[in-house]
Amino acid sequence: MHTLKSKTITAVFDEQARLVSFTNTACTKESIIVAPPKSAFRMTCQQGDCKEVVAELDTQLCKAAATKTSVKFTFDGVKTFDGRHHETQPIKLTLSATLKDEKIVFNADIDNQSDTRILDFTYPIVGPIVMLGNSAPALLLPNQTGQRIQNVGTWLGRMPRHRENAFNAHSVVYPGGGASMQWQALTDDVNTLFLTGHDPDFFPTELRQQGEVGKNTVVLEDTRMICLAAGKSMAIAETVLDFYHGDWHKGAKDYAAWMSQYRPQPARPEWVQNMTGYFLVINKQQFGYEMWPYDSLPKLYELAQAHGCDTVGLFGWYHSGHDNQYPDLEVSPTLGGAETLRENIKAVQKAGGHVTLYYQGHLIDETSKYYRNGEGKADCM
Repeated sequence: MHTLKSKTITAVFDEQARLVSFTNTACTKESIIVAPPKSAFRMTCQQGDCKEVVAELDTQLCKAAATKTSVKFTFDGVKTFDGRHHETQPIKLTLSATLKDEKIVFNADIDNQSDTRILDFTYPIVGPIVMLGNSAPALLLPNQTGQRIQNVGTWLGRMPRHRENAFNAHSVVYPGGGASMQWQALTDDVNTLFLTGHDPDFFPTELRQQGEVGKNTVVLEDTRMICLAAGKSMAIAETVLDFYHGDWHKGAKDYAAWMSQYRPQPARPEWVQNMTGYFLVINKQQFGYEMWPYDSLPKLYELAQAHGCDTVGLFGWYHSGHDNQYPDLEVSPTLGGAETLRENIKAVQKAGGHVTLYYQGHLIDETSKYYRNGEGKADCM
């Protein structure tokens, strides 16, 4: 056994690199992990046409080295199973766990010297967990704007299995697959367990929860979709495990602080902060119908004020009409031209109001020059 211990945190790893005990004395005297997980990691590989070759732990290939604050497990190879045959693959794997600031930081390095492609990699695997203190926890997921699932162990036990002897599981994918952030949490509102990915490359990640019928347990997993080709190696970005006394706000603020390095919050101008309302107008419709020429801006501002708004938002202010020809937008000569637009924006500003010009930054129109000349087509995803 290898133990990492601080003032409040105690984490114990066995010789198979599994987290078998995890305690915070500020929350509970007992370990929240009720049994060893099946494995410390999971890996799915592609061999030939088979894309579901599962890599398994081979304890004979594992070596451990520990200090007071960290433990590292090195595997000279892993066993794979394609449904019929077991085979040892020359996939070099290093798993590490470090105690830092009362949290456990997990890292991994993979050197794929085999002829397989590694499709996904799961580490760490945390659980099974029944309680964080004296009650069953809820699951918090950043699924879109947020999701809370009470008694998550019971809920997972009712999940359908995709095959016999498999665990009951649920997952969301970050980014773009439902999850708006890369974390998941268990909370009973007194104590909270946060599992957070810190990946500056933002690899697609499956935030996965696993349970079993009738056991009311939950296992938290962090799976990276790495698609690592034969002969390649990579360092897996860190995952942080934080168990603390308090509600979910601390973990969310910690994630926001980390994410601010990559998505800094712009400073909003004072007039935006004090905006009383946003009055939206389409100057020119998609099909070419012109509704509000540029010289009608002062009148539009009067209408905005009558509805309690101090800002006029112009959609379709460009010659092609609203949502057309992105990103090739031109000021419309038939709506009045550029100088008329400038003059009337200044008129609204002089009257104490504000004007914004809408621009769609995500779409490319297939009929635009930018798309047809080949440059835009290359930028599409």
